[in-house]
Amino acid sequence: MEIRTEQQEDYPQIYEIVKNAFAHAEHTCGREQDIINDIRKSENYIKELSVVATENSKIVGYAIASKMWITDGENKVESLVLGPVATTREKQRKGIASALVRELIKRAKEMKFPHITVFGDTHLYSRFGFVQSIDYDVHSFFECDPKLCMIMELTKDGLKGVRGIISYPPYFQ
Repeated sequence: MEIRTEQQEDYPQIYEIVKNAFAHAEHTCGREQDIINDIRKSENYIKELSVVATENSKIVGYAIASKMWITDGENKVESLVLGPVATTREKQRKGIASALVRELIKRAKEMKFPHITVFGDTHLYSRFGFVQSIDYDVHSFFECDPKLCMIMELTKDGLKGVRGIISYPPYFQ
């Protein structure tokens, strides 16, 4: 398996992989595949943080991280949000999603982002070092099970003094 930065010619395959992966997911908004297109059109898109996993030149997985903010009154701190993350049905539970997440975390650290958030499976994401964001007094702006809203430091003391509301861009709503 190879992980590389997405290319424009990958977009149709990525769209279908994400659409199919979330068709029967427990936690889904039903438009994850469209959210990716919205991210790419926004100022929050970072091409190097949009990656595909390939096997024999075929895309079998996808993951993205994009910019967002944690706000506390007048204070606004740039962060990242991880997701969507998806694999083809036949490649689920084979470690591909985990490899994609590890790659994005590595790249985000290299880019010196201080922290990253994710909304999703606590069992999956806690393996990478994500913890419940409420442990840092960081909350989601939409009502949800607080256990699903997670955060991880990417730099030493990356969350020192950070608190507030995770302000996801409109396409996540």
